[in-house]
Amino acid sequence: MRYYERNVLSSPQTVATHHTWLPRNAMITKNEIKEIRALQNPRQRKATGLFVAEGPKVVGELFEQLACRQIAATEECLPLLSAAMQSKTTTVSAKDMERLSAQKTPQGCVGVFEMPAYEPPTERQLLTDLTLALDGVQDPGNLGSIIRTAVWYGISHIVCSADTVDAFSPKVVQSTMGALGRIQITRCNLVEFLNNLPDGVPVYGTLLDGHNINDAALTPNGIIVMGNEGAGLSDDVRSLVSHRLLIPPYPANQPPQIESLNVALATAIVVDHFRRPRS
Repeated sequence: MRYYERNVLSSPQTVATHHTWLPRNAMITKNEIKEIRALQNPRQRKATGLFVAEGPKVVGELFEQLACRQIAATEECLPLLSAAMQSKTTTVSAKDMERLSAQKTPQGCVGVFEMPAYEPPTERQLLTDLTLALDGVQDPGNLGSIIRTAVWYGISHIVCSADTVDAFSPKVVQSTMGALGRIQITRCNLVEFLNNLPDGVPVYGTLLDGHNINDAALTPNGIIVMGNEGAGLSDDVRSLVSHRLLIPPYPANQPPQIESLNVALATAIVVDHFRRPRS
C-alpha cells in the first residue's frame, strides 16, 4: 500500500545519532534548547522522527504509551512526575523552561518522544472494526478533540488525508491530553485508500442530502469520513461515500439556524450513533 506515508523516515537508532540527550540534573545548553524548540517545525519533526509534549499530565500519559527520549522539568514540577519519568528528567531553571516551551504560560515540563510508525489498518480490521478517516481537517483543536473522541469510543485507527493537520504538531498534542498515545494515526492519499478498500467495507459520510442518521441502518464496521471545517468533504472523496448520513437539526421540520456543526462535535455525534445499542 504505497499510498501511505510512514510517520518516521528512519529507525530510532539512526535518529539517536543526531542528538545527545542529557542525563538527569545536567546543565542544558543553548544548542539542546534550540534542538527541542526546533521540533515545533513540521520539517524537523519529519527529519528526526521526534515530537514535543508539554505539561506533567500530557507528558505523563504519553510516557506510558510511547518511547520517551528526554524530559526537562523545573524543580517545582519534579514532584508531579513518576520515579520512572524522573529517571529521564533534566532539571532546568524557570528561565530555560520559558525558552523550551511553546506556550505563553509554561507548565514546567517538556517531553521529547519518538513518533510511532504505524501500519495501515489490516483487511481484518477494516472488515470488523470502525475506522475514522479525516479529509482535510485543518484546526489543531478539532483534530485533538476527534482523537479523544475516537479513543473514548474504542476506535483504534484514524486515517488522515495528506492535507489534514499534523497530529504531532504541538497544538494537536496538547489538545489530545495524552490520548495521542492510545490510537494509531496514519497519513495517506485518502482517495486511493478508499478506492482500495476490501469488498464489504461501507464508507459513511455526513452530507446535507444524506439519510437521517437516527433512522439509518449502521454497521459495526466501516469507514466514517469527516471533512474540512469549511468545505466539508472534497469532491473526489464525496464520490466514494456509499452511505450518506445527515445529522438532523431540531426541530427536524424547520431549517437549521446555522450552516453546519463543528467537525469535532459532528464526529462525536456520528460515532455515538454507531456505538449506541440498537433495540
